Amino acid sequence: MTPISGRYGIAVLLLVLLAWIPVTFLAGPGRDHDDCLRPDRFWDLARAPGTLEVHQRVDRLSETRIQWSEGSAVPMLTRGARFAYRVVRTFDPYYMLVRPTAVLPRGFAEDWDRVEVLETAQGELPVRLLFKGHGSHVELIAYAFFYEGKPVRSPFISLLRSALSSFLGGRHPLTVVMVQGRAPSSEQGLIADEALDWIEGVRGHYAAACNP
Repeated sequence: MTPISGRYGIAVLLLVLLAWIPVTFLAGPGRDHDDCLRPDRFWDLARAPGTLEVHQRVDRLSETRIQWSEGSAVPMLTRGARFAYRVVRTFDPYYMLVRPTAVLPRGFAEDWDRVEVLETAQGELPVRLLFKGHGSHVELIAYAFFYEGKPVRSPFISLLRSALSSFLGGRHPLTVVMVQGRAPSSEQGLIADEALDWIEGVRGHYAAACNP
């Protein structure tokens, strides 16, 4: 066997790992492993502070998509604002590797965005915020990813790192928590803070329901 040059070792390893990912996720639902300790409790998003309504979209479920919850939440400080949210858990995360396009409202194209890293009791919580200006109002979408019991900044990197363990022990679901709201431009900071607060509350709910 011809030895592989050290210069190419990392590239070859990366290609092997990339090859493992489709093999893992095409292995079928028999290899799926929900690592949430009490997924039925996580469905009860009314436990998250500020949640007003919860609807379970069982029509959106499939062999790989095990949760699609949506509803509304009420900000406490912004005037006349209400959040809509979606929480989706899936074993087939390809369409959410860069951003959760499948759960974002159609036609939304942000004018600017930023990433906020919250310090919570359970550790860091990276949240991406997307803003779109509408004259005197601003529309906001904020979302976060959870994988293997914790928030992750990049689902792609997390899936890449866990490719071998998923191949050997079964794949785990990727969770996305998304919230959308609209408020006067003067309250842009308030609506952003309240979106972050709600997602932080869902993070605590996730930890209580899913972690040992």
